[in-house]
Amino acid sequence: MNEKAQKPSADPKPWLVTGGLGFVGVNLIGSLLRGKQRVRVFDDFSTGSLESLEAMFDGEGIEQAERELVEIVRGDVRDGE
Repeated sequence: MNEKAQKPSADPKPWLVTGGLGFVGVNLIGSLLRGKQRVRVFDDFSTGSLESLEAMFDGEGIEQAERELVEIVRGDVRDGE
């Protein structure tokens, strides 16, 4: 795998993470934030929670400035609206 495929761009890009409050999503968000990327999280809160995201922030030492790169949107991709 080449270096470009392994790391997000140094320039902040917007990312959309669906199911972002679940185990995989929270860890993906952590990786993106460590790369100084902006993240929009889309989740229906059916199995994930904001507490899991906050726990990752605290456990990974994610600073407030990086936390502000995250936007949470509550919704379900199956909704037609």
